[in-house]
This record gives sequence, structure tokens and C-alpha cells, in this order.
Amino acid sequence: MNLDLLVSYYILIGGGVNEVFLRVNFLRRLIPNFDSPVIGMTHFAVMLFFAALIAYFNAATLIRSRASPEMLAGPQSTPSGH
Repeated sequence: MNLDLLVSYYILIGGGVNEVFLRVNFLRRLIPNFDSPVIGMTHFAVMLFFAALIAYFNAATLIRSRASPEMLAGPQSTPSGH
């Protein structure tokens, strides 16, 4: 997965967190203002989630790039000596 896509998605979800706290009445009642620690903790959880996703995709790319060419090519039939 492209890192640019993950960063764009993170920005989209971060804006979504703000919108949810703004529009959902139940959540709006939980926070006195937008400097509330609840919003900060929610943004921190989103940030940790996306940091884990970035680490996962970086590790998967590293493992895939270090795989031997034989593994990437898959099983091949060898010509018999006949």
C-alpha cells in the first residue's frame, strides 16, 4: 500500500473525529469545549492505529523485498532430461 494513501486516509479520519464530536449530540455533551482531553485521546488512538498500519506495511514490504527471486517467481517446472 502506498504511504501517501495512508497519510491521506489518516487526515480524512482525523477530520472525521472532529466532525463526530461536533455533530453527535451524545458526544457533544461529553466535552465542554474542543480543548477537551477526550478529543485529544481519541486523536491519539487514531494516530497510534495509523502508526501501526504504517509499521505493518513497511515490514511487509521489507520482507517481500528480501525474499529470494525463486520464492517470488513461484514453482516452475524443470525440463526433464529425456
